[in-house]
Amino acid sequence: GGRVKKIYYLLPIFVLLFSSCSMVKSKASRYYLSKAEKIHKANILSDKDLEKAYLYIDKSLQYDPYSFKAFDLLEELTDSAYRGGYSDALEMEVNVLKKYIKKNPYNWNAYLLIINALALRGDVFVLNEIAGNLSLITESFKDKSAGNKNYFHGNLTLGVCYGAIIPWIESEGYLNINRNSQKVIEKTKE
Repeated sequence: GGRVKKIYYLLPIFVLLFSSCSMVKSKASRYYLSKAEKIHKANILSDKDLEKAYLYIDKSLQYDPYSFKAFDLLEELTDSAYRGGYSDALEMEVNVLKKYIKKNPYNWNAYLLIINALALRGDVFVLNEIAGNLSLITESFKDKSAGNKNYFHGNLTLGVCYGAIIPWIESEGYLNINRNSQKVIEKTKE
């Protein structure tokens, strides 16, 4: 009886510790996100500012991996920077998302962002690599029924990835059909 009472008295302390830990993470995430937002709102003054903004978003996602605000800001930042002439913006976004996906392989929204960025660049090789990773993930699920949301979302994301690859292979095929038909056949097999 005495041990149970001691544990019962200590329970609120553990709850406070764990909740305060998540509050600290949330505050840290918002802090880095606000720093990135300031750079974004200042219309990006230099390459260094752009790099800092992506670094801040990356840090924000480390503290709060499911922050919709961070993903929205990442997309907005890349869009405005790319239209503003910063051609490295897509590369920086892809780097942040690659790092994120390694730690959070079941965040399908992150996959959609990286697929979109890679499709804009026409990076068929990295898209093919992501498709391979998605195939491995979906194959690893034991429950392959329609009720398994991760299996469903994984396959849907894989379809989006293939859909982003096809137009680029088609374009390359048109360019090479008269010059190197063997290359067209190789790309089609991929």
